[in-house]
Amino acid sequence: MAANQRDPWRTRASPCTASPAQRAAQSAQHAQHAQHAQHAPDTDRLRERLVQGVAAIGLDLDAGAADRLLAYRVLLERWGKVFNLTAVRDPLAMITTHLLDCLAILPVLRGLSPGDGRQSVVDVGSGAGLPGLVLAVVQPDWTFDLVEPVGKKAAFLRQCQVELGLSNVRVHERRIEALPLTEIAQPPGIIVCRAFASLANFVDGAGHLAGASTWLVAMKAARVDDEVQEFTARQHREGRADPVVARTVPVDVPGLDAMRTLVIMKTTGSDERPQD
Repeated sequence: MAANQRDPWRTRASPCTASPAQRAAQSAQHAQHAQHAQHAPDTDRLRERLVQGVAAIGLDLDAGAADRLLAYRVLLERWGKVFNLTAVRDPLAMITTHLLDCLAILPVLRGLSPGDGRQSVVDVGSGAGLPGLVLAVVQPDWTFDLVEPVGKKAAFLRQCQVELGLSNVRVHERRIEALPLTEIAQPPGIIVCRAFASLANFVDGAGHLAGASTWLVAMKAARVDDEVQEFTARQHREGRADPVVARTVPVDVPGLDAMRTLVIMKTTGSDERPQD
């Protein structure tokens, strides 16, 4: 070999030339990749869990909506590591505790909607887009206003809106108390929150947006008898006529061994009542 010719083998890093710290870092990285590959289910398994769960809820899900929901899960996993959007890390668990948990309330919300199929929904304290962003994927004919005051979470919602192509979604980076009715054009048909706050705080924060035909729907993760009684007593004590609790609805989430309850509230000026 000529003196000025480069030995190609010397371009490869030899393990023996790496420092102990570098070798330890490489070993840890390889172990992490191997562990991720071992525990991460493939897309087919995730799709199967989603489709089966949606069918158990009684919903129809076309292939395009399924693709968007699975793409949302990927975004949530990716951004969640940086912005701490969710404590759930297992991909299959994310399908159940996030996607199916939100989709399970859709039959009830449809029952609260007018016969023309149109509906406007305000999601209070949307966070990672639960439930508003998930519902927007499967209800493209509804409009969704996602209200989230934390900047990094609002940025995530906007990114999802763009990447998933959701033209029926608007993101409002502000507290619900500071959201003027003019910003959403008219009183919404439904105001929903998921584990946002107490019923009293929910009503106090979002009540200024409600009209005579607005339903206020609170997603709760446990029994709500005591909280409903406390809220009703508060309303009477302070002389507040609206809203009143119209009913509570148990919600079954496929694959989730936990209780879910919807608290549905309405102004007394309407003769409408929730449907079964």
